[in-house]
Amino acid sequence: MSKMKAQNQRSRQIPLCEIYNPDTRRAERVRALLPDEESLHDTARVLKACADPARVKILYALGESELCVCELAHLLGLSMPTVSYHLRILDQAKLIEYRKQGRLVFYRLRDECLTQRVQQLVELFRKDRSPEQPQILQESQITEQPILRR
Repeated sequence: MSKMKAQNQRSRQIPLCEIYNPDTRRAERVRALLPDEESLHDTARVLKACADPARVKILYALGESELCVCELAHLLGLSMPTVSYHLRILDQAKLIEYRKQGRLVFYRLRDECLTQRVQQLVELFRKDRSPEQPQILQESQITEQPILRR
């Protein structure tokens, strides 16, 4: 990303309400639906671990097949120490697990449902998706929906 483009994104103003007049009933209904703090912390830790394109690529690749560190390094075009760094972050987030086979170490996703979730996220943001694939809603397409209790 160019330096100028990065500056423009940082300086872009986010629209705010012009007056402070919250619907406290709606806010309290939403508060009752929020997960506990520990779950939110764990979710933030996982999202932070996924906040690097190399780690997303590792997760995507491991969703396709169990791979050893050397295969991941070759696939990503990165050094083994760099791949190791990324694997450590994914391991700390409890997204991957490994097994040793002789002198090789093979990694795989810790949970099968991660494969589908990672693929869905990548597809959601792909630039070349076909019309039948999900699209991100533009602001003009978003309408306020009533909040439903579960």
